Amino acid sequence: MLAVPLALGVLVLVVGFGVTRRAWLLAAGLQLVALLGAGVALRSGEDLEERVEDAVGERAIHEHEEQAEAFAATLAVSTLLFVAAAFANGRLARLGDVGALGGAGLALAMALPTGHSGGEMVWGELPAASEGVTRDGRGDE
Repeated sequence: MLAVPLALGVLVLVVGFGVTRRAWLLAAGLQLVALLGAGVALRSGEDLEERVEDAVGERAIHEHEEQAEAFAATLAVSTLLFVAAAFANGRLARLGDVGALGGAGLALAMALPTGHSGGEMVWGELPAASEGVTRDGRGDE
């Protein structure tokens, strides 16, 4: 789900490539929405970690957590690059355009495996649900 505002940010960037400050700031706002969502996801993952650790294994959780933290950090940098691109002038404007597009592309590329590994833990090969952990994280109690 986090990929939606991220992809919209990239789309705004591509459509508004080198056009207006407003387009860049809109893209930065969409990146910020994705970043806030990533923060919520990190927090909820930390809250569920102990409940699912026996079901999916510490290694899988740790790898997913590392992916999620790297994704969130990339989103933060990407958001800053969008803001910088909005205010860059002259030669720096083109560099800002390329940097923001590259950062957004990298964040989008990181979102896919992060979301996939989380989904695998819940619904795929490492089903936490089979151990009594439900979608809301409460279990079968």
